[in-house]
Amino acid sequence: TNLNEDDQEERTRMMERVALAAQLLLLKRHRNPGVREWELKRVLGEDYRAVLAALSEKLSELGLEVKEVDDGGTPRFLVTIRGRPPKGIEPALAGYRVDAVAALATAVAFVAAHGGKSPQQKIEEVLASKLSRTRARLLLQRFIDDGYLKAGPSGSLELGWRTSAEIDLKELSSRLISLSSERTSGPDSSSQPP
Repeated sequence: TNLNEDDQEERTRMMERVALAAQLLLLKRHRNPGVREWELKRVLGEDYRAVLAALSEKLSELGLEVKEVDDGGTPRFLVTIRGRPPKGIEPALAGYRVDAVAALATAVAFVAAHGGKSPQQKIEEVLASKLSRTRARLLLQRFIDDGYLKAGPSGSLELGWRTSAEIDLKELSSRLISLSSERTSGPDSSSQPP
């Protein structure tokens, strides 16, 4: 019975640590979502990955998963939707206005289409064609601050850690292509400007 009691104690302790990991990952404590590796080690211990695996298993029943992304050379862990969001549920705008979400999609697609790196000036020009140049600069800075883009060498922008965590680039490309083909092949496409 001593073995059973020890086993039960270990299970109870693990469940307490899983609950703590869930609180760390699900409750917003910083500007950006998720928790850095050092925070998890400090709170959960060196075997934090085993705790995260147990949490991810529990979250999978809810259609969620624990995801690890690279945040400038440091692992960051966050909870995301497993696969695609259910039909009829629009993803949150993350505090962005609709025009900012459109600018984010444009900037991310532009960088992705250019191999994951593009001059900031080029992206700014694309956004400034629909927004003011000042608004385009402010949005690009916000996308950098929020982790969707990151500053690269010599004035270039690259895809950031949050893009890989939250944005399905294949899905974004597919939707943009289908929108483009709908615009050009619609019933009254001859009346639409290029």
